[in-house]
Amino acid sequence: MSRSERETGGMLALTGTKVQNPALVEMGEVRGIALGPELKKGQRGAIIADDFGLSGNDESVVVKVLNPNVDTYRMALLFNEVLDLPAFGGFAACAPGDPFGLENMGHVRRSEYLMNGVVRFPEVQAVPILTYEGLNSREPGAWTIWHEPEYDPIPAVFSDPNLAAKLALQDCLLIPGREVPFQDIVEFRERNRKQLLNLREHLERLAIQVASTGPDPALLRLETEALDRAIGEYTEEARKPNWKKAIGNLEITINWTDIAKAAMVPAATVAPFSLTAGGIAALVGGLSSCLSIETFRGLKGAPPGSPYEYVVSIRRELG
Repeated sequence: MSRSERETGGMLALTGTKVQNPALVEMGEVRGIALGPELKKGQRGAIIADDFGLSGNDESVVVKVLNPNVDTYRMALLFNEVLDLPAFGGFAACAPGDPFGLENMGHVRRSEYLMNGVVRFPEVQAVPILTYEGLNSREPGAWTIWHEPEYDPIPAVFSDPNLAAKLALQDCLLIPGREVPFQDIVEFRERNRKQLLNLREHLERLAIQVASTGPDPALLRLETEALDRAIGEYTEEARKPNWKKAIGNLEITINWTDIAKAAMVPAATVAPFSLTAGGIAALVGGLSSCLSIETFRGLKGAPPGSPYEYVVSIRRELG
């Protein structure tokens, strides 16, 4: 690969045997994805999946992000060094934009989705999935899709009911409020990198354990207690900055392995585990921090036992 190809991430062809997901072949008209630059060692990346709309005519197509959710960008930047906002090339020669100016701050890279022929809504809707498959193939385990709860970026042709486990942290995370500048979030992340990495590591380890063996009660207890301690260590640091804070929810999705799928009754749920979460409940009355696990729609073709989706939201802002 040449120096210029390395800098641009090269081209991932989405035709023939290179396509992992059969749904991509059925769509046709896809020339490929020019992946963004590779991550540096130790970095993690978030593919932002915003709701969008199409407008235009046979000569010109415009892809426009509809009401980008600032909470998604903020929490993704808290846990990841790089955000990928996929751009569109070929027939739909436009980018979805950079609504919060993060590209100028150096936190955004773009993979470019290239199309030929007629542009259809399902093809454009699949862009985050195509981008994830390309980036995850190149850098396994380093990339995940991030979005808000009200928008599901996985088209039906790519999903399958009860294929995955969803782990949800509810009222567990003390995070910067909406008024805190993005750069302050980045500086907080770098100062508390150890605690954030530890929290994410324990959450993903728990998710991998559940997805690999099923919800074994003894293992769940051990891993959940370790996760709770990691949340507590992070919360201790998150209390310190003199800025407005918020309580956040975080969900993670991971496909079952065949062994775990056989052990998990379809559509079943596991009773929520109560968490101390570093005493967050004491900050606001009426909150009850917990971890819940349930079967969920999964992404066809996603590697079993590897988290691929984060859903984020701000539950309540604190005064």
